[in-house]
Amino acid sequence: MVAVLHSEAAAKTVNMIFWYPGEAGSTEEAGPVLDLFFEKISEKIAPDKIQGKYFNTVNAGLAYIRSKRPVVGVISYAAWVQNRGKLGGTDVILATLPLPGGTKMQRYALACKGNLANLKFPIISSEPMDAKFIVGNLFPDLPPDIKTSSTEQILHDIKKIASGELSALAILTPTEAATFKKLGPTWKKDVHIVKESRSIPSARVVAFNNSWSGLDKFKKALLSFGSDQDGKDILNELRLKGFADVK
Repeated sequence: MVAVLHSEAAAKTVNMIFWYPGEAGSTEEAGPVLDLFFEKISEKIAPDKIQGKYFNTVNAGLAYIRSKRPVVGVISYAAWVQNRGKLGGTDVILATLPLPGGTKMQRYALACKGNLANLKFPIISSEPMDAKFIVGNLFPDLPPDIKTSSTEQILHDIKKIASGELSALAILTPTEAATFKKLGPTWKKDVHIVKESRSIPSARVVAFNNSWSGLDKFKKALLSFGSDQDGKDILNELRLKGFADVK
């Protein structure tokens, strides 16, 4: 009886964040699949449990981190690099293997009308990325002072670029680039992918607090998550093939 009470007292409920600024889907829409993910993880890390939420804006993610103090999280690489100074001491513990490629390194694509002769055009992207991140990590040949902005309708804006209504370059995520390549030539008109970026890491699995005694169990749970069909189905809904060691 004493051992049981001690075990229950030691159990901890851990908060987790999935933070992908610029990605589709709301916090509410992501809730059901994340509940399945957390339920499966909780079974693997018992007696500890895990709970959390998904956010696709910078401010909402930062607010959750400040208020709920998550112990672990999955954060897009761009968000992690650009906001690292606001997160306290975070340690990268695993890499994601995002679909469609399923690898822990990925390339973005640069699309424009015509060629790259006119680099004074601003850059649009679905992910919020500043010029420092873009030039330092993706496209070092672009001007360091290039103007950037994020959009919730990247493919709609590419149509505007094609029609001449919008003068801009567009950075596409790997998923967006794969979708763009499947579109018919009439839709794309004169807009082409003219360059692929440097390879950059996929979304990071981070630990905000290394003092959690269940951290190793959590890492093992992620690495084995797709070992059965239920896990594979949940990962597919999250657009992930799985997780991998960083090295």
